[in-house]
Amino acid sequence: MIDPKANSKTVGVDVLIVGGGMAGCALAYALAHKYSVLVLEKEPETSRQDRIGESLPAAALRSLKSLGLSDTIDQCAHSDYHGVVSIWGQSRPIRKDFFDTLDGSGLHVDRGLLNRAIKKAAVGAGVGFIQDAQLSSLSSNNDDWAVEVDRTDEHYHIQARIVVDASGRASVVARKLGMRRVNTDRAVAIHAQCTRMKTDQTLPQLNYQGSTLIEAVENGWWYRAPLPSGKYIISFHTDSDLPITSFMQKPGVWLDALRSTKLINNGVELSQESALKLAVCAANSSFPRQCAGDNWLAIGDAALAFDPLSSQGMFNALTTALLAKQAIYEVLDGNSDATASYARKIARVCNAYQQNLTEFYRTEVRWRESLFWKRRLA
Repeated sequence: MIDPKANSKTVGVDVLIVGGGMAGCALAYALAHKYSVLVLEKEPETSRQDRIGESLPAAALRSLKSLGLSDTIDQCAHSDYHGVVSIWGQSRPIRKDFFDTLDGSGLHVDRGLLNRAIKKAAVGAGVGFIQDAQLSSLSSNNDDWAVEVDRTDEHYHIQARIVVDASGRASVVARKLGMRRVNTDRAVAIHAQCTRMKTDQTLPQLNYQGSTLIEAVENGWWYRAPLPSGKYIISFHTDSDLPITSFMQKPGVWLDALRSTKLINNGVELSQESALKLAVCAANSSFPRQCAGDNWLAIGDAALAFDPLSSQGMFNALTTALLAKQAIYEVLDGNSDATASYARKIARVCNAYQQNLTEFYRTEVRWRESLFWKRRLA
């Protein structure tokens, strides 16, 4: 057996980012023009099959521009995102357009392609990446961090002035620092891709072009968004501990439930049961008890993981990266209060999000005896 520590390397950087997803790569790019940045990847973000979230609201496009990454949109497939059609709290579909809002329309994007474009920009800016990296330990050493990282046949001693947790719901850095993560619910998403037909065949009075669709049902709710590839991502959301969760992971059951929807299956060519590839991922609201401290902070899902109902996942990744960039500039310029200020901003976002999410769930009162809805009406 090869001893990885026999092949050790010592590295010194200004900023070490743990996690190479959208938030981590966007922040890395934004910092690389002034500081040395190294990103640790447990696995390439683009290799993961359990991620959903294709809606990029207009506000997120502003964050992308502020990070200097506007050109990445042109490198990946995308289509217009004009609004939401929902059956929620009533039995008929309602359309809400973004045209008359302050932010306006956004985009539906291929998340994997956008992730790759942002990472490519970060590499081009001089950001270093260590893939298949396992963070074994980190400790504060005066004003710097001493970080130990293992790979299959290598060991790294990394000294960093700032450490950023961009590891998603795993909260690798926060957990290494002894901080627990709070899960406010038990939601999961059971999702698949389905082929889009040329025209919607029912409910012709509504235009679904450029829309995300949402439909509440007795034991949860459905979500559908168009992909630039000409397919749809469709997911069913419920709680992980409910009996329906295990049933809905069976392709035949999932397809039958989809066929029974009024809105979601409209205009979709359903796969054969044998060809349907279902995936399950966490979809609950969660956050660490502390998202920042002396010379460290968390961004993206590591700072605050949203319920997909909010369609704010990529917005959160980019916006927290932008806020973190500002905080890190201040810290490295000598402002020791900058990470505390960042934490207060994230706390305000968290409080507003939880209040808005609670209020929205409580507008659905048709299944008061269903445990899924009873929990959200409490």
